[in-house]
Parts: sequence; structure tokens; C-alpha cells
Amino acid sequence: MFKVKRFEIDVAYEYLAMILESDMIELRLSPKDRIKIVNPETGKFVICVLEVINFNGNKGTYDDIKLKKGELGIYEKAFDKLEIAEGKKVDILPAEKPISLEHLKRKSKG
Repeated sequence: MFKVKRFEIDVAYEYLAMILESDMIELRLSPKDRIKIVNPETGKFVICVLEVINFNGNKGTYDDIKLKKGELGIYEKAFDKLEIAEGKKVDILPAEKPISLEHLKRKSKG
């Protein structure tokens, strides 16, 4: 389980979540993976695109974002949907690919 941290940024185009690179590796996830974040108290969940903060000190896109090991940063839109308080714990699971994507792959194979 990960502690949630709210980022006061509204991202209009999709739900985003941030995680440290070391946590991502432990979960066997990759950057841009879709993850399911579940509020274990209510069962509410949200599907987010995973963005990664490089913990090894390398410069990257998200250098101004600070997370600790075991924290998951969630942007406002996703945070509101989960109806959870900052600092509470959530479950993270790999999300299934959208049905439409699987359908297109099958159709392209004939």
C-alpha cells in the first residue's frame, strides 16, 4: 500500500499519478503504464497513467516534485474521484488495457 499525496494541479487531458522510480521497479511497472488506484476504505478506484520521478538524482521532467519512498502523488482530478484524505493508504494494481485497444489488435491480425 502507498500513502497518497495530493498535487494541487488540475491536469485536463487524463488522470495522472506520480511514483518514485525505485517503487515503480518493485511493482514491476513501467513509465506510462495504466494503473488502478483503489481506496480500500470505500472501494472507489481510478485508472491513471503512471509518471515516474527518477530517484537516482538524474535530471528529469518532474524534478520539482518531491515524493518519499512509499508515496504516490495524485493530481487533483484523480484525487477527488477517489474521495480520500491525503496521507491515507491506497492499493496500486496494473490496469487492464482498454477493450477497444484489444479489439483493434485482434481486428488488425485478421
